[in-house]
Amino acid sequence: MSIFITIFVIILLIALASTVHKLIPFKFPLPFIQILMGAIVSWPHDGFHVTFDPELFMLLFIPPLLFEDGRKMPLKDFINSGREIASLALVLVFVTVGGLGYLIYYFMPEMSLPVAFALAAVLSPTDAVALSSIVGKGRLSHKLMQVLEGEALMNDASALVSLKFAIAVALGVAALTTTEDYALLSLTFLKMAVGGVIVGIAFSWVYIKLIFYIGKLQGDEVGSQMIMLMLLPFGAYAIAELLDLSGILSAVTAGMTVSFSKFFQTTPVQMRLRANSIWGLLEYLLNGAVFLMLGLQIPSIFQETYLDALVDPSTTFTTLIGDIVLIYFALMLLRFLWLLLLRYTSPITPFKKPMVFAKMSFKELLILTFSGVRGTVTLAAALSIPLFISTNPDIPFPARYQVIFLAAGIIIMSLVTAAIVLPFLLRKKQEAEPIAVENIKEEHEVRSEIATAAIEAVEKTAESLNAEKPSEEEDERQLFIRQISNHVISEIEQVNHMIQKTEESDAIEVHIRLAAVRAERRKLYELNSKKRLSPELYAKLLYEIDLAETLILGRSPIHPN
Repeated sequence: MSIFITIFVIILLIALASTVHKLIPFKFPLPFIQILMGAIVSWPHDGFHVTFDPELFMLLFIPPLLFEDGRKMPLKDFINSGREIASLALVLVFVTVGGLGYLIYYFMPEMSLPVAFALAAVLSPTDAVALSSIVGKGRLSHKLMQVLEGEALMNDASALVSLKFAIAVALGVAALTTTEDYALLSLTFLKMAVGGVIVGIAFSWVYIKLIFYIGKLQGDEVGSQMIMLMLLPFGAYAIAELLDLSGILSAVTAGMTVSFSKFFQTTPVQMRLRANSIWGLLEYLLNGAVFLMLGLQIPSIFQETYLDALVDPSTTFTTLIGDIVLIYFALMLLRFLWLLLLRYTSPITPFKKPMVFAKMSFKELLILTFSGVRGTVTLAAALSIPLFISTNPDIPFPARYQVIFLAAGIIIMSLVTAAIVLPFLLRKKQEAEPIAVENIKEEHEVRSEIATAAIEAVEKTAESLNAEKPSEEEDERQLFIRQISNHVISEIEQVNHMIQKTEESDAIEVHIRLAAVRAERRKLYELNSKKRLSPELYAKLLYEIDLAETLILGRSPIHPN
């Protein structure tokens, strides 16, 4: 019963947070409202409390979210932004661990250097979910949003590998004193990263084949296939973790593999529509639950770790708050300086095309800097630090509670600062307008081409029916042809629902309408294979066509193949 009550309260709070977000007169990021509501209901001594198990949290929440983000990230765009993503998700993470770690050690000498490295590693991952909620759609250019999303997908792995080694050094299990030690660190990272990618590709490929096989056995029944698809990210993550590889990269790669394999192009229309609906709802609930869980933990973290963080006589509440502010701005300054370095060095590299940072203004670099908000992976990483030294269970891990306290404070500060600074920086930004015009032009061109294909299919279908049926029905068929052709052209211009309500429909009309819709889908596949349209437009038009076919079959007296 307690588990049911916990789930019920969390889902209820997610719905209430969305309602509050719509009702408040000023714009405020939904994630921060969810964090605040979670903190409010859990703050009293007898309030609502949820036990936070970092490993269970990573398994239940992170894989499906990363899988869906990977599925939405086109492989071509990811490869095109590969240098930008690598410079932020890999190089910047190691620069942050080293540079910020030494800075923390310098200003907080009570914390050993390995623990300072561990705190820097905890603070390295960024959160694209929180960023998109703060910024909104269309405020950043498509290219920059892809870089930020790719960074958030990839930097978790590099940060967690760095954290693993920092903890090992702090526990005395390993040491980083020689070139061989750093070489071992690099090899371990490559093993975890490459291994996680291989597991994600191999597992999802085999899994997709299994889903196809089940689909052939069950025909139109897609329930079990949907269940299998929902379990895919968890399987990819768990197998990689069992092999001591990167489960995060495995889940991301699995999503990209599903998208690249054109799995949804070959599945039944009903499964595509259900998958989009279920994944949309699941993503909404998980995103909300992630920030609510963060809010639910914050009061207990501050209450339980505050006194433990004051073990050192020189540490007070004021110094802890000052440390939070200092570390956060040092984190942002390091990120800004790194972006500035990339801006000036990118044009002189041997690559023909410089990175996107080369053409950025000072203001755009600031936007990209404050876009590096921290979120739940940071909290989960901090809470995953062991309580005791493994070689001596009686000795607690040094400064563990101080690290957790600082990490929680920096998460809150990064969200609040981004919510204040980014809307101000983006207030007069007009980047989205030319992009919107380009998208409209592209959409009109694609809609015109698939409309032409639909009309040709209508005419061919009518000709074949004329050859099979008596000539006295020809006038009625010609009426259907004109109606459907006009309907297709009207829908291209007005972007309304594909199918209008009619009082009567017979088998011939349904047959012709299906021919038109399926010809549109074939043309859409062809244009997509030729890279003629953006992933967003492709997904939008495919959904409309699938919905049209579902409506035709739903109101049809027959169900033709």
